Amino acid sequence: MNDVLTYREWMEAVDEILIRAVGMDQMSMADWLSRDAYDAGASPIEAAYECLLEQDILSDGQIQDLLGI
Repeated sequence: MNDVLTYREWMEAVDEILIRAVGMDQMSMADWLSRDAYDAGASPIEAAYECLLEQDILSDGQIQDLLGI
């Protein structure tokens, strides 16, 4: 479990990253297992990566470039 942020705070952090990277928040994209990522201890940047990867529209390299990782 994520020890630093509540789930809501974590979701907001993920949305900020996604909006900066692709101009959309999680609610504008297909569902992904955000709670599972949170419970597994994923950081917001790792979660944004997973969310974008689940959309199946960008390659791994494109996602990494967008997120700066």
